[in-house]
Amino acid sequence: MLWIMISEVGLYFSFSILMGALFMSYIPASKKPDIHMPKRWMQLATLGVAVFSISPVLQLASRFYETKGFFGAVVQVIKDFQIGQMWALSLVLIIMFYLFITFAPIFDDVQYRTISLFFVICLIFSISVNSHTASLSGYGVLYHAIHFLTMSVWIGILLQVSWFSKNSRNWLSFLKWFSPVAWILVALVIFTGFLMMTLLMNVANYPQTWAIDYGQYLLIKHLIIVPVLVFGFMNGFYMKRVLKQGSDRDPRRWTRTESLFLLLVFPVTGVLGQQNPPHNIEVVKASDGLSSLFKLLSPDTDIGFSLGGSSVLFGLLAIVFMILLVLQFRKHASAVSAFLFGLLFTVSSYLFIMTSI
Repeated sequence: MLWIMISEVGLYFSFSILMGALFMSYIPASKKPDIHMPKRWMQLATLGVAVFSISPVLQLASRFYETKGFFGAVVQVIKDFQIGQMWALSLVLIIMFYLFITFAPIFDDVQYRTISLFFVICLIFSISVNSHTASLSGYGVLYHAIHFLTMSVWIGILLQVSWFSKNSRNWLSFLKWFSPVAWILVALVIFTGFLMMTLLMNVANYPQTWAIDYGQYLLIKHLIIVPVLVFGFMNGFYMKRVLKQGSDRDPRRWTRTESLFLLLVFPVTGVLGQQNPPHNIEVVKASDGLSSLFKLLSPDTDIGFSLGGSSVLFGLLAIVFMILLVLQFRKHASAVSAFLFGLLFTVSSYLFIMTSI
């Protein structure tokens, strides 16, 4: 399970580095801060895609280790299973892409840059073929690929301006185009996420899925997104207003906090991908049992909402932590404390929901 979480974080991070660098290379210098990312990062991210995308192949191959040995088991998965065949195809693309970015001046020529972008999009689609939703519908590949792509662009831009920028010059010019683009990306992430949910479950029964592991991790993932949206609003609209007033504060430490909080989504997504989807909740309950978290926090297997003393307390705490999160921005306080209050809001909101059912 730990390796799955690490590989999911590594895979999203690698694609975010690639998409962020390529996307920002199209933006004029006057509309972004001074960014310097050595090509070595592109090469390492490409190798990261190869390493971290092999996790499902190794997981399936582990079933054949005893009879086939490690190498034989991996070869069998590549030969006989779609998951292995698609990884082999991805590996070929990765090798070609690595050689291309090593020898071609991708940041100096728009044609080379566009070819690089095409390579990365092809890699995203090849990985999406092995997703849960792809096994249920042809549209599932498209939904997952767009979801993955938009997440990578969104986080990639944040990583570029937060961690690879030399200064915050042109930040107002950057926000003028990035704020609307970011909200479009967020809307696409939410919309494609909803479409994937419709393939995996009856959306009307979403609260019922909280009794099983899949529903628990999906709920946690959704709650993590809430502080991210608040970070996005404050880093966009509020920071724009502050900078227009002539403030000399450095906005990068707040975008760094936002990017780090977004990274929390990835390990949860990795664990989520290992759970049985709730096509039929009762069948999953019978085969996998109730979620340990659900049994710990909810004494009743029938899910219905009912406020009590503890749930009201956690609800109030969630509101307080959200207010404190916003105040960190307004008071220009510690970005670390803003991150902490975002975490506390997520935990309190989760406990509010779980103690209300």
